[in-house]
Amino acid sequence: KIERTCRLMRDAISDYDVVGYADLAAATGNTDAKDRHVAAAAIACTPSTLITWNIKDFDKLTLSNEGVSVETPDHLLCRVFDGNPALVHAAAEKAYGFVRKNGGKPSWPDYLDILATRGAPSSLKEFAKRLRTFIPEDVPEQISTSEMDTDLVEVEEVVEPPASGPKGGK
Repeated sequence: KIERTCRLMRDAISDYDVVGYADLAAATGNTDAKDRHVAAAAIACTPSTLITWNIKDFDKLTLSNEGVSVETPDHLLCRVFDGNPALVHAAAEKAYGFVRKNGGKPSWPDYLDILATRGAPSSLKEFAKRLRTFIPEDVPEQISTSEMDTDLVEVEEVVEPPASGPKGGK
């Protein structure tokens, strides 16, 4: 599966491979040594946003001065949702339509609970809260997601991160 996903990503984004970032490692400030290559690649792509659960290991101030923002997946999804709630809610509903767990489909509230709690603290708690409180009637026109490219997602097992939190989730 991962090989297929990588191929699809390469096919969808022609300039996916970041080159020439090694010399930028010194510009990453106090970013943890094991994460400097990631921060340097983000600098090479500025302006950019580095999405990670591991924000504590990145020097956000220095990276910001280099044109890189650092945020969690939950924050990114909330920001995108706030910009276009109807579209993001419709996309979440479409993604939900492809989720299967243990041979069945969770209810929408159960799905939102999964988003909000699985992998805690690496969860989508705030994003799930926005999805849960969204009222489509408040939006003049529902957005079509018929052109979104989605695949069936099988949820077989959730691996909980260690108590100290996730590592290297970039």
